[in-house]
Amino acid sequence: YQCDWSSDVCSSDLMPCGGADRRYVFRNRGQFAFEVESYDLVRANVRSKILPQLAHGNALLARGRAAEALDSYERALKVDPKQREALALKGEALSALGRYGEAIEAFDTVLAANPKDVETLNARGIARLATNRLAEANEDWRTQLNLLPPTSSAARGCVAMRLGNHGVAYAELELARTKDPANRYWSLYRVIAGRLAGVEVDVPAVPADDLWPTPVLGFLAGQVGEDALLEKAAVPG
Repeated sequence: YQCDWSSDVCSSDLMPCGGADRRYVFRNRGQFAFEVESYDLVRANVRSKILPQLAHGNALLARGRAAEALDSYERALKVDPKQREALALKGEALSALGRYGEAIEAFDTVLAANPKDVETLNARGIARLATNRLAEANEDWRTQLNLLPPTSSAARGCVAMRLGNHGVAYAELELARTKDPANRYWSLYRVIAGRLAGVEVDVPAVPADDLWPTPVLGFLAGQVGEDALLEKAAVPG
């Protein structure tokens, strides 16, 4: 598995990166069993350091074990209650557990100290959406989109899709596809954004393999039937 966070290029033979607009811990997919075990051993022996707690929590959160991750982040905050990264990650774990009110409080504190924290703006928008605060969620994402640099085309495209700004999303995802042609998700999202924006979009040529989401692109291009698509969608991977 390879992921280059600096260039916002990400590829995997098994699964895509998480949303390019989200916090790094969600962009990194994997099992991380070795990391969880290793960091657990380190943090048991080095209780006064924050980094082992954060690393342990991140590996757990990436595996979907939010309750255990929350414990790690709370341990980190006991070492340094003002550590903003630990507080933001605690908010992510709370949000994953459905404790959105507490998550928003954590994100509010982080953003009060750094209003330009784009990943926390994204996270607060998601938590606000979950509590039916749509206007506030959209405001967070608009702010995030305005703060993201032009070089972060994949992230900008994902935020624009969240906002329903399909014209902007189409343009940004076209740039993302050009930068990372091996990632077929950018091609797929570009087609969807374009169609939602009312643009006449060409579906790219579909490679001769079943690697997901190629069958979806084939379906959109009229080369794969509905039954065949559903059959391929129901297999591992």
